[in-house]
Parts: sequence; C-alpha cells; structure tokens
Amino acid sequence: MKTKKSSHYVDNKKFLEEITKYKNEYDKYIKEEKEPPMISDFIGKCILDIGIRMSYRSNFIQYPYREEMVSDGIEESLRYLHKFDPNKTKNPFSYFTTVHNNAFLRRIRKEDKQKYLKFKSLLGTDDNNSIHFNKKGMEDFVVRYESKKEKENQKRRKKSIK
Repeated sequence: MKTKKSSHYVDNKKFLEEITKYKNEYDKYIKEEKEPPMISDFIGKCILDIGIRMSYRSNFIQYPYREEMVSDGIEESLRYLHKFDPNKTKNPFSYFTTVHNNAFLRRIRKEDKQKYLKFKSLLGTDDNNSIHFNKKGMEDFVVRYESKKEKENQKRRKKSIK
C-alpha cells in the first residue's frame, strides 16, 4: 500500500519544530550576548518556497518586479524570524505568509511611487521632440495615484483626531 504524499509544499509541523528549536537557541544566545545562530536549511527553504509560491498567486503574478517582491519577503521573514512565538500560534506557515504578503504590498507601493514620479516628470515636459509615450495612460495613472494618496491622508487625519 502506497502512502499518500502531502500536497502541501511546506510541512507545517516540521516547520514549527525547526522554528521552535531556532527560537530557543536564539533566546539563549541573546541572553549570553552572543551572535544569533544561523537558521537551518529547512527553515530557509520553507521561507523561500512561501515567497516563490506566493509570487505566482493571481494578484501578484502580473508584476514585472516579482523577484524583488520575493527578495523583500525573504528579507522581512529573516528580520522577524525571532519574533515568531510558538506559544501564541502553532502555524508558522500562516505567520510567514502574512510577512511575505505585507512585504509584497510594500514593494508594490514603492514601485507605484516610482512610476508616479517618472510619469509626473514626463508629463511636466513640453518638449514635443521627446520620446513618444501614452500620455493619456500616464495622466490616468497620476490621477489615480494622487486620489489614492489623498484618501490615505484623509484616513490618517481622521485617526489622529480621535
């Protein structure tokens, strides 16, 4: 009889065991004021797999800077690895998926800001001999970006008033 192989690409139980082991070592090293320990290959592979698989989700696949998004997710995961608390949750997969998701969204915002600045500067030139470009598309993007930022600022102001 064949054993059924799991369809999950990250073994959450083993991931939790490895993270718990790392966290215990990390806490010990910090108390002794030593250099934090290296992560295991298994933890690194899990973090990498989460980032790569997440980049293929339908809401992220169309971005041309997916590799940067995955790199940002890995960097953030390693930065917050020691903050995972096995006493609060037994699901490191969910924790690191959330970390990657937030890193991906931050990268998208950064890239949108760069695109906005580029389009805004191109629209400000009156040089008719410059590169031909889709002026209407750029104008639409600039207007959407500015209105989105204005809504965010209004929300922020309302929160600070309360």
